[in-house]
Amino acid sequence: MSFLREEKEFQLEILELNRKHYKVMFEYYTVLAIGLTVLFAILCTLIPLSLISGESLYMLIATLFTAVLGPTLIVLWVTYIKKVDALERQIREMKKKYLW
Repeated sequence: MSFLREEKEFQLEILELNRKHYKVMFEYYTVLAIGLTVLFAILCTLIPLSLISGESLYMLIATLFTAVLGPTLIVLWVTYIKKVDALERQIREMKKKYLW
């Protein structure tokens, strides 16, 4: 009877970790996709405008957005990698605990 209980606990913990993993994936991929889309749209719009019109204001705005969004997206990606690594570490520890 104890074996069945441990198996159920293992399944519940794996289910919870999978749920956390999918939540983290969804949140970070959504934010990263939106951020990259905005960055791409700004660069593809403002740089040609700057080159065509000769106004340096458009290039300045594109540079400012890139300077803010670029590092922000990199920090988000590193945070995502760290969270996924932590979840994978928990899964390995749980496997050691239940599967000895």
